[in-house]
Amino acid sequence: MQVIDNANMIYAKAFRRPFFNSLARGEDLSATLSLFKETIPNYNGLTIRELFDLFFDLLRKNYRNEYVYKSAIVNKVVFGRHSPKTSSSSIELPVNNSIVDVAVFNGHSTAYEIKTEFDTPKRLITQSVDYLDVFEKVYIVTHPSLANKYAALDIPNLGVISLSLKETLSVVKEAKLNTENVKLEKIFNVLRRSEYVKIVEDYTSSVISLPNGVVQNYCKNIFLSIPLEVANSYFINAMKKRATDKEFIDYLYCLPASLRALGYATPLSKKHKDYIVNLMDSKIESY
Repeated sequence: MQVIDNANMIYAKAFRRPFFNSLARGEDLSATLSLFKETIPNYNGLTIRELFDLFFDLLRKNYRNEYVYKSAIVNKVVFGRHSPKTSSSSIELPVNNSIVDVAVFNGHSTAYEIKTEFDTPKRLITQSVDYLDVFEKVYIVTHPSLANKYAALDIPNLGVISLSLKETLSVVKEAKLNTENVKLEKIFNVLRRSEYVKIVEDYTSSVISLPNGVVQNYCKNIFLSIPLEVANSYFINAMKKRATDKEFIDYLYCLPASLRALGYATPLSKKHKDYIVNLMDSKIESY
């Protein structure tokens, strides 16, 4: 069991949205980075990119928290097995009464629920029900020592993946394709207004000209009448479009691999994206 000491908690803060946002907004770096002087006093001369890579390497070795798992899924699945041009990822996506740690959309919709060695399976029963209402495949991603424990749980269609100490993802139990069990009402609730309006307009071949107050119910009724496979395909395509445009992909490639998951998770304006990209190769001593 890894030890959660003060240094590990500080490294983990570097991969949270508030810290990333503060960098993107151009807040004073000397104040922002002062948090890390206690654990790494001699970081002068490093670039911001190198500092993040250093922190991430320390996390991987000493404190494999949830972010380490998220990063592995994004880099091994979206940027490895597939491509960010054809696959998109959503980090901490609200689904029913739960939040999916990582959702990936390519030819299928796949949910990855992370259970590190610091977690318990306490909420897994309710989480799995929520995910199986929406996703074609659902996996638990966990530590190798816990993989068989999760694989033994009697949860239909649920798969299990282990993340090794060498950062490889191995399927311990294959997830069964769950398409016929997804619920269109639950899928509809994941979509944004602009997305379900576009879907309904495409399906009906007509532009919606209704008062704003009735558009949602109108679209929902139409969406629920669409054949399941067709509606599910619309859903996957809409979710893919959230993060597969060229500008966003170029931005992700400009970040170090350790920050890609945070790049997906943190909504930023183009101005702030450009700022953070330019900041990556800046030397800390200049601040």
